Parts: sequence; structure tokens; C-alpha cells
Amino acid sequence: ARCSPDFIGGIIVQLQSANGSEVYAQRTLTGLTTNWQKFEAVLQPSATSTNAALTLSINQPGTVWLDVVSLFPENTFNNRTNGLRRDLAQMLLNLKPSFVRFPGGCYVEGHYLSNAFNWKNTIGDIAERRGHLNDVWGYYSSDGLGYHEYLQMCEDLGAEPLFVINCGMSHNEVVPLDKMGPYVQAALDAIEYANGPTNSYWGALRAANGHPEPFNLKYIQIGNENGGPAYNERYALFYDAIKSRYPDVKIIACDWGGIPTSRPVEIRDEHYYNSPAFFINNATKYDSYNRSGPKVFVGEYAVTSGCGIGNLIAALAEAAFMTGLERNSDVVIMAAYAPLFANVNAKVWNPDLIYFDNHRVVGTPSYYVQMLFSQNRGHVVLPTSVKVVAEFTNPPPYGAIGLGSWNTAVEYTNVTVISNGVVLYQSDFSKGASEWKVFNGTWIATNGVYRQTNLITDCRSTTGQTNWSNYTITLKAKKLHGSEGFLIIFNWQDDNNWTWWNIGGLEQHPTCNRTLRVRRQINHWRTRTRIHPCKSMVRHPS
Repeated sequence: ARCSPDFIGGIIVQLQSANGSEVYAQRTLTGLTTNWQKFEAVLQPSATSTNAALTLSINQPGTVWLDVVSLFPENTFNNRTNGLRRDLAQMLLNLKPSFVRFPGGCYVEGHYLSNAFNWKNTIGDIAERRGHLNDVWGYYSSDGLGYHEYLQMCEDLGAEPLFVINCGMSHNEVVPLDKMGPYVQAALDAIEYANGPTNSYWGALRAANGHPEPFNLKYIQIGNENGGPAYNERYALFYDAIKSRYPDVKIIACDWGGIPTSRPVEIRDEHYYNSPAFFINNATKYDSYNRSGPKVFVGEYAVTSGCGIGNLIAALAEAAFMTGLERNSDVVIMAAYAPLFANVNAKVWNPDLIYFDNHRVVGTPSYYVQMLFSQNRGHVVLPTSVKVVAEFTNPPPYGAIGLGSWNTAVEYTNVTVISNGVVLYQSDFSKGASEWKVFNGTWIATNGVYRQTNLITDCRSTTGQTNWSNYTITLKAKKLHGSEGFLIIFNWQDDNNWTWWNIGGLEQHPTCNRTLRVRRQINHWRTRTRIHPCKSMVRHPS
């Protein structure tokens, strides 16, 4: 702050209630001059409030200029200067991340290059950080959380830092190739700041900012969601410069409509935002991936449709997808859910992993899926072999017969079983059904029919010999009421081994992968149907 020559007062700093009726804490800053000075004060509120305000006023007439005003908790995560809110950082720590990709995705590019993230403007005294407009997501960033703080955060989390550098491309602009020098140099300088000795220019700045030891940056990504010929050309510039000076640093390339071909690709970055069905169906995506190609980094992924603000079906679908990532960890070496955080009062993306406001923080169901996988990861791949004891064989083409229904009341009569002209069984149920064994349902022989009246699933009744073979069943069937049709059982060996023909069931009537065009009627007898058990293609092994 600084003041006009005639100002002789001070600045009153207060924590007030939202309506200004209560003052929770107050300090007065004095000693202002016409020169810029930095003032600090500790405010200890007398009450707890989640809807308070920071106010600054002057106690004398005059003019006062303010530049950077920052209200910070005294106790930050790991007690770092300009550090992180403890509860938010703890949510990350609970995930036990092995790496953190920063500072973001489209945040790195910007709609225009003038608004892209420039790491050199985000280090040192926060009063000297100019900040920038994050024009992609529509807010102004103070850059108080800068390159150094990200590296420090990764160290405190025990996670590898993965830095994404702008590659001279934004959503709407591309830097000419002959103007790319500063962008390539920015990548080299970023690595030097993170890893360089203290007698190097950028290593000395890191030490001056409180961290003489190197951060050991091992991964750098060239651009975010960039592709096409322009990216292919610029990727080569970065690759050559980085590998010539830092050959051990792993370079990650964007896979945006394909990977660059101008130089080798060590790791490709793939992004997926889609529906629950997409992630479930892609659980096997990497099972057949070419093992001789680049390693895969799934740098951004999340269910973003049919997920509310982050619901259980989204989490389950992501979990299904992650089983495939884990199973193919020889290829997929890293994966990162995105985005991590969202202030519920200023959301610009849906969903997010962690929601917070000024005093609360909560994880979505997806957060707990990430935690479960991270805290229970495997570190050893065990050799596995499968020995087939016996080849699977189809059920034998012989057995007794049966009748059934599913959520439907039915009647059967005139059941005849003939094999090679010999009648094996025949009944119109006029003399009862004592020879029939009921598995489930309410079956009764009455008035010349065998009736099942219970509207429950899997109603079955069987008769005959288990050695019957090469026979034809004829019968008459009538649907009384219910939601499905008839079940004709044959090749019955026991309650767990049999075959049935489902006629008019499963709502859409599928049988043998074909649609049976059988008219569904209630309280009318159907035309009799013939079944040859040796030619049936439908098997239900219970």
C-alpha cells in the first residue's frame, strides 16, 4: 500500500459479519508513505462464521492505493508459506496419488495465447505476480497457486509432478515456427527450475524461493489436446531441445486425432469424457493394444453424461473402465480423473471429483472409487496359467420333458411324446397328473388341462425318463394372464440340467437369436407346436 503526501492516518482491517453489524477481528495498519510497502497482520476472530467479509477502510481523509490484498489461514497444509487449505489438500492426500498433472488442460492453452498459462509469471513474491485471465473457463487467476506451489504440493503429497507446457498453440492461435524459440526455452527453463543445481539461473531462483533441493521433475507434457500438422511440427522442436539437454525426462505427447510422427513418442495422452455405457463397454479397450507402441497416459477421463453432479452409476462405470487400465498396466502406466476440484459457488464443468465452498469439502462417489483403486493397487504381477481339465461339451441330446411359465398363468393339454413311431408319453390330464414332478409354481390337473396359476418366475413341472431321445413333443397351450408366454422343457436330466424353448417370453420374444413371430393370446388355445430335441439350438443350463 501507499498513500498521498497529505494522508496521516492508517488502514483499518476488519473481519465483519455479512451485514456489517458485528466485528470479529480488527487491526490498524500504520506507517504508510508515498512509497509502496508490504503490510502484514494477524487477525484472530472472536467468533466462528461461514459468511463473513474482509473490509479495509481508512480512518482519515485522503488517498490510499492498494495492490495485492490476500487473506490466508495461518495454518496451511504442511505449514507452507502461500500454501494450500488443509482440508482440501487432505482430500488429495487421502487419494495417495502417485503423480499430479498440472496446471490443467485447456487452462494451459487459453483461447488466445495472451491468456495462456506462463509459469515464469507465477513464481516469487505474490505481490509481483501479474495474474492472468483464464479466458477458457471465464475467471481471473491471481496465479497465487503457481509453478513453485504446484511442485511443492506434489512433494508434500509424495506424488511425481507432471507439468504441462504450452506448445505455442491456443484454441484460436498458432505461433509461427520461426517465433517458437521462447516457448521451447520456457520448457527447458521449467525443467531447470525444478531440477537444476543452485548455481544455475533458475535453480538459484528456486533456492531463493525456499527450496534449494531439486524437485526431480521426470515428466513433461508438450501441449494439451493439440494435434494436426501444426502440433506435429512443434512437437519435434520441443522433443529435440529437451532430449538434447535432459535425456532422462519423459516426454508426453498429445493424442488428439492421432499422435505426432515427427519424433518418437514415449507416452501418449488420451482423454475420454463420455457416458456410463461408454466406459463400461471400454473396460476391455486396452486388452488388445499393441504392446510394441507407446505407453498410454489416460490424462483426463470422467463420466460426463447421465451422471447428475457426480452419481453412483458414473462411479461404477469409471470403476469398470479402471479395471481394464489396471489389468493392462504394462501399457497404461498412468491415469488421471479430471477435473479434481470445483467451488460449488462458481462451477464451470460437470461433474468434478471434489466439491468445496469456503468451509466445507466433499467427495463425489467417483472420488471414493479413485480412493479404493489407489489405496488397493497391486505392485506385483504374478505369473498365471490356466489348465483346462476337460473340454466343455453340450448337454446330451436326451432326457425327460417338462412344462413351464414365467410370471404367467398357463394351461397345457394333449401332451404327446413320440420317438420313432413309438408313443413314449401321452396325456390329456383327464386322469390327473400324478406322474408330474413340480419344481416351482402352483400346478393342478383339472377339467382336462394341466394348469399353472402362480404369477412368479421359473415355474416348472417335469415328467418322463432321462434316457428318452430322438423324440417329438406335441401339445396344446393356452395363456390365461401374465406378462410372458410358454416354456417347453426337453432333455431334462435333473433340476440343474435341462433345455427349454421360451415361446413369447422375455417381452420381445427372442429365441435362437431370431424373433419368433408367435401371436400372443390370452384365454385362447394355440396351434400345436412340434419340437425335435436333437435339432434345438436353445440351451438354458440353469
